[in-house]
Amino acid sequence: MASVHRLSEEFRRLAFSCTEKDMSLKELAQQTESRAQALLTLILAVPFLFFIPLPGLSIIFGVFIMINGLRITAKKKLWFPDILMRKRISAYSLKKAFLIAERWAIRIERLVRPRGEIFHRHPFFERVNGVMLMCCGFFLSLPLPPGTNFLPGLTTFLLSLGILEEDGYCLIVAYFIFLLVLGFYIALPIVGLEEFTSVFS
Repeated sequence: MASVHRLSEEFRRLAFSCTEKDMSLKELAQQTESRAQALLTLILAVPFLFFIPLPGLSIIFGVFIMINGLRITAKKKLWFPDILMRKRISAYSLKKAFLIAERWAIRIERLVRPRGEIFHRHPFFERVNGVMLMCCGFFLSLPLPPGTNFLPGLTTFLLSLGILEEDGYCLIVAYFIFLLVLGFYIALPIVGLEEFTSVFS
């Protein structure tokens, strides 16, 4: 099995690839090649883990996760609207962000590593992972209270991390959490949104 570039190595490579000039999202996506979708869904999932308020943006983030989950399933490249793909980001901001991400990735890599090859290399599970990302993106795009976003956000993060680090065990944990997510969203119409929100009030 070919060795996978660790996530920290990927962030360091990206940090030093954008030292000379500002880059567009399209150029940045080209730098990440086949890992672009999982990197995007990983980054977009982070705010949901820390209950960061995203007024108006949580729906957009969810839609992007949903679309790129679909594209992972269809084995297509990263998608962004053309107007965003052409938007340029300063080299300084990118380098700073990637170096911070590298430090966090080093900590995460103490727990995750390449293993359980079948769950990230077999075509069936590749499609399953894409479908689950698509479902989580749909759940995140629903206009529901912030507390409802944690589980699909966590599932998205673990799925993306498992894909990037080729960690089948991480993906298995994501599968179990996804079952909880499905159970929650199936029960929500039965229990009622008002009763759920009263728990957090």
